Amino acid sequence: MLHILWAKKISLSIMTKISRSVEMSFHADAKEADEIELTTKQKMYFDYYVDRIIKTNLEIVVLCILRDNPMCGYDVIKSIFEKYSIFLSQGTVYPLLYSLKDQGILQAEFSRGNMRSKIYSISEEGEEIVKDRLNEFIRAGESVFGSISSSDDKNIPPRSQ
Repeated sequence: MLHILWAKKISLSIMTKISRSVEMSFHADAKEADEIELTTKQKMYFDYYVDRIIKTNLEIVVLCILRDNPMCGYDVIKSIFEKYSIFLSQGTVYPLLYSLKDQGILQAEFSRGNMRSKIYSISEEGEEIVKDRLNEFIRAGESVFGSISSSDDKNIPPRSQ
């Protein structure tokens, strides 16, 4: 039921953007309409790439979320939705949590007074693994982004050294 509400919220957001774009193109001069269209396209591409990055690298995203704040699987899904506006199913997140627990990276404990939900946190052994994986992820990202960005592109922020 919750995923239906999120899907409706996302659909409403998309419809609002489309509606604003159409309205502006009718009521603004051609230059303003072109600028708004460019902004809408940029937003669309931005959302697409964020979605792909999060879903492709879900393990490191989940580990970083849990490193900052231990929580149950539902709250992991909720946190990702709130931060990135990406809805993930329980069938995507829970198998990942179970796998990370089996690898010894996460530990799961029942919360006090609630034997139904487990609170996942980074295990002592997992702390170093998460740190190493995050550093390698950042290093790989910098390498890829550095190799595909051109020095004359003003829209791409400079790489960190």
